[in-house]
Amino acid sequence: MIIPFLLPLMLTQFRPAAPAVPAPSTVLATLDGKPITAKDVAGYLWDWRAYEVAQELVNFTLISGEAKKAKVAVTDAELAQSLKEQVDQISKSLPPGTKFDQALIERGLTMSRLKMRLVMDKMLTKLVALGFDQNSYYRVSTLAIPMKSASTEDLSAAIKVADSAYDRISKGEDWGKVLADITKSDPAIRSGGDLGWFTLTEFPTAAQPAIKSAKKNGVIKPVQTPFGIQIFKVLGLGSEIKGPELETLRTQYSQTARSEYAKKLQSTHKVVHFWPLGIGKG
Repeated sequence: MIIPFLLPLMLTQFRPAAPAVPAPSTVLATLDGKPITAKDVAGYLWDWRAYEVAQELVNFTLISGEAKKAKVAVTDAELAQSLKEQVDQISKSLPPGTKFDQALIERGLTMSRLKMRLVMDKMLTKLVALGFDQNSYYRVSTLAIPMKSASTEDLSAAIKVADSAYDRISKGEDWGKVLADITKSDPAIRSGGDLGWFTLTEFPTAAQPAIKSAKKNGVIKPVQTPFGIQIFKVLGLGSEIKGPELETLRTQYSQTARSEYAKKLQSTHKVVHFWPLGIGKG
């Protein structure tokens, strides 16, 4: 059931209508019977909140512009569901007898601001999702042989150990046993060196071609990386992910990519604040 005061809802990517500005004589509060009017508050409101509101409108305008170009929109139903979830979440945390609108104000929110943030969040989530490519993901475990120093002698010694380990694995010896024989890291031994899921570009450059062409459970030849000499075993291919694991990966991607997307978007546009910092100062 949708709570009546949540309606009417905003359509697509357009921002909620700004609330009406009260007349200067409007009484906002009284103290011992003496009124505090909108006129009394106006100057402080501009000084205390103008930059904050302007920045939020800048962010909304940037994201909604990208959403329009990408033909991404937030539907009435999606906003209604998000609003209901927020209302339910906040309401559950309120002491008995506390009014919801008052609780919003204490959190620095109003319904118009809450709606704008929810729409912006939904648009950003959808925009970021367009860049998700499950085929670019690989789940790997690694066996790393660190170098004691950058000397050629230590490099040669690490390569020798790595080549020996790769030879043992290639001949059928258990990955876990070879790992346990070489590494001194208990967590690595317990996990089998499992690093989890990463996109191809997150791997060391030297390892990327071999990982990309490897089959599931394939072991690639030792490569030199910033962590020493490493052997990678491909435990899973993104193209084969399904169900809850795929949704988890999609969520992780969104959480990581959202901030990067927003930063990139802001870097491609010039934003100049004129109030209250001064004309032309950013």
